[in-house]
Amino acid sequence: MLDAPCGYGRVALPLAELGMRVCGVDYSESLLTIAKKADTKGSVTWQQADLRTAQLGSGYQAAINLFSSIGYGSEGEDRAILANLFGALTPGGTLVIDTMHRDALVTRRARGETAGLRGPNGLTMREKNAFDPVTGRIQTTWTWNSPTQSGQRSSEMRLYSVTELVVLLRDLGFYEIEVRAGLTDTPLTQESLGSRAMLLCRKPG
Repeated sequence: MLDAPCGYGRVALPLAELGMRVCGVDYSESLLTIAKKADTKGSVTWQQADLRTAQLGSGYQAAINLFSSIGYGSEGEDRAILANLFGALTPGGTLVIDTMHRDALVTRRARGETAGLRGPNGLTMREKNAFDPVTGRIQTTWTWNSPTQSGQRSSEMRLYSVTELVVLLRDLGFYEIEVRAGLTDTPLTQESLGSRAMLLCRKPG
């Protein structure tokens, strides 16, 4: 199993505990440091690399790209990442992508939904989005406050439509593309359009 990007190992480590042979790849050295400290058994192979150009090897039966991990660069860079994952898979291997998508954002906005949460010890977090419908890019700013701390952080990414993602994956050679409502077995439909999307696709055998 290839977990790319893997962050601090929140998925790679549980998969290794289930008996899978896992390689976690991430650009962030600091996140990989956290992952390695948590990997007390040395059960995961960790690699610090840029997924656009990384030498990932080959022969993986599956690869996962989770929690909206594409869209931060150009479309060409996203294509390079997915092409790299395609090359790392064994024939017949599966790629799983979990991502936010344009239709979900539009649906949530139409419903008047806003994002925020209240955590322990008086912590509150709010999310503010600014979406450009021409470029398809969204800038998100998170603000948090508690009696002891406060802060703010922003990021920007391209929100693809599911249609665009399916076309991109087909262009790269993937087939048997399934799209589900989030991390479920339920197909993404008009009724579940406000959900995140999980795309499952296979490399030809």
